[in-house]
Amino acid sequence: MSALAEYLIPWSDEFQFGLSEIDEQHRSLFALVGRLWSALALHGSQSEVLGLIGELEKYTVSHFSAEEAFMQATGYMRIDGHKKAHDMFKVLLTQEKHLVMAGQPFSLRMLSFLQDWLVSHILIVDREYAANAGYYHPKDAICDDFPFQLG
Repeated sequence: MSALAEYLIPWSDEFQFGLSEIDEQHRSLFALVGRLWSALALHGSQSEVLGLIGELEKYTVSHFSAEEAFMQATGYMRIDGHKKAHDMFKVLLTQEKHLVMAGQPFSLRMLSFLQDWLVSHILIVDREYAANAGYYHPKDAICDDFPFQLG
């Protein structure tokens, strides 16, 4: 990953819960959003941007399915609200893809949303289901001062 891609959302151990598969998926999501950021910052072609949006769409569907299966298996009581957040993310990403397909540039507002949503969703919302299943313990946190601020 380029230095530019890492700048948007730097990965840190704070994002890990001790669920190796989910932790690795989160790391991959950071990398995908970083690659999209790099393509936009370096004025990548429409086909490159659309390809990255497609990768992000495909990966989030797979990742969200894995999270939802885990929540179901561990009896997480707030699964419905969590699934709604996942569904909203997928809808917004699909809408943005259609705008780019129609010739619009990828919105910097959407890029900011992706960054903010990914960070806050992992650090706040996902953290809750991991704690519910006994994988995350607040005393393990590197930093618990929210709201989380980037740069």
